[in-house]
Amino acid sequence: MLDEITLKPMLTTSEMIEHLKEKNIKFEQMSEKEASKYLENNNNYFNLTAYKNNFEKKYINKEFIDEYVDLDFAYLKDLSIIDFKLRLLLFDMIVDIEHYLKLKIYKNNDVLKSFYYYFQKIIETNYKIAKK
Repeated sequence: MLDEITLKPMLTTSEMIEHLKEKNIKFEQMSEKEASKYLENNNNYFNLTAYKNNFEKKYINKEFIDEYVDLDFAYLKDLSIIDFKLRLLLFDMIVDIEHYLKLKIYKNNDVLKSFYYYFQKIIETNYKIAKK
């Protein structure tokens, strides 16, 4: 199986920018120099370029070609930043929700006992552990 895997070559930031330009991604809202600096400092090229799939591709002779319509690098950067901030926000919320639920479980001894009971049954069933 490893013989079938073809690794893509590592690109420099200037090669990344050239690759994006080949796909008709523009550098009007953000210059190539600014984009290069952003890529060097943030190291998220693959995450950033994944957002390009949400944009319209050129349609020629009833076929889509691998070039984008009116897509600027700045749009990809903005989506990447929004995604990062949303992830942080959701993570904070999830941690708070988890904490709240644990407190509710610990305060309600009956709930805690039932969780313990079901957890014990799962362990016994799946791992063939004898009861003491």
